[in-house]
Amino acid sequence: MKKTTILLLFAFLFGCTQPVWECFSDAECPQPLCPGVRAKCDFGKCVTVYSNGTLANCTNLSIPNPAAKYCLDKGYEYKIETDAEGNQRGYCYVPLIPPSGDVPGYTHKCDEWEFYRGECPTCMDYCELQPHIACVGYWNVSGSFPNCKCQYVCSGGVVCSSDSDCPRGYVCYNSRLCSTTPGGVVCGDQEGDLLCHKKCETNSDCASDMPYCRVVSIYQGDVVSSVRMCMMEECRKDSDCPQPRCVGVKSICVDGKCKLVDSSGNPARCADEMSKELCETYGGHWNECGSACAGEPPGTVCIQVCVAQCECGGEAGWTCPPGYYCRLSGMVVDEVGVCKPLPNNH
Repeated sequence: MKKTTILLLFAFLFGCTQPVWECFSDAECPQPLCPGVRAKCDFGKCVTVYSNGTLANCTNLSIPNPAAKYCLDKGYEYKIETDAEGNQRGYCYVPLIPPSGDVPGYTHKCDEWEFYRGECPTCMDYCELQPHIACVGYWNVSGSFPNCKCQYVCSGGVVCSSDSDCPRGYVCYNSRLCSTTPGGVVCGDQEGDLLCHKKCETNSDCASDMPYCRVVSIYQGDVVSSVRMCMMEECRKDSDCPQPRCVGVKSICVDGKCKLVDSSGNPARCADEMSKELCETYGGHWNECGSACAGEPPGTVCIQVCVAQCECGGEAGWTCPPGYYCRLSGMVVDEVGVCKPLPNNH
């Protein structure tokens, strides 16, 4: 018993040491190089955490995230946020309008990689926040952020509240969704521009100030109708863009135009092999025995007399699938052309 007591006393005196504290405050912890990560003192030990407090695996030898570094190098705020499913994603907060006096600023939240590729924010995001002359019109936008050129153009269209205010062949873009609730009728924001738009079948029916013919949903109360009308932009949202049939490629709306991108958001091309199904799916006319000279300048020598091809244009206004354009000779009014692959669909 006496021997055991001596051994325990020896172990206590010489085997146990006072705990070593690496830090007593956050200021004593060296800050890591990883963007969006900081060091803090946690129970005497320096640990790395994201801005939301979750632990981060970061050492000073880590390769910096280029998207995060690019955001921080620009002087913008970078945050890593966690969604409801626990997935983490980085965002760059870009000030589009700095605060001035009593006027608050406006900051645009961009996915880190979209900002890195120059896809966010867009010049339209920037221009729509700028002051303009008091008239009904639209923004004529060019350049890329932050070197944006914003010109507000007053539309020559007729202001309207219903179709009866418009000339024949035009429709009033007055769209507002309303619904009946126990508290009365509740209406959303006005989605239309309250201008008369020309009805159309193809882009060739439209003037240069509103060159795109597309299907637009018009809400009147709780009733919705679809009308093909000439619009200034090819699209307002991704669902306005016809989707290609290529695997891994989709069409998204960027600055009012439909662009083909891959699953990572990089520009892509849809090189679907032309077929009767593909042609007719997107409004083309399939001709099993068409002229090989269709769409070619006069005098072109055509070796193949009869070729299967997707025809476009004409009085019917046939259209081509995404990734193709309508090749016309330009020598005949309402001529029939041929759908040819785009050389570069960026």
